[in-house]
Amino acid sequence: MATTCASAGSETVEPNTPDVSESAIAAMKVDDLRRRLRGRGVKGTGELKKPELVKKLIKLEVAGAKKSAKRTGSAKAGAGKAKR
Repeated sequence: MATTCASAGSETVEPNTPDVSESAIAAMKVDDLRRRLRGRGVKGTGELKKPELVKKLIKLEVAGAKKSAKRTGSAKAGAGKAKR
């Protein structure tokens, strides 16, 4: 089941993203959203409205969580191999 973010226009984002708290992101103040996005290298945040900022940050967080999960999964897969 997909999770939704009510403050961002009730858009469906990504299903199964337990590492990303969409409701916490939606509850953030605009200045905090802009600061977090700028910290991730996103430019032009001053022109965006809160729903756009929320959507963009959630998208980045989901991508980061997926990337992190891939690294963790590949490290676990290699840990089970026997040495010869």
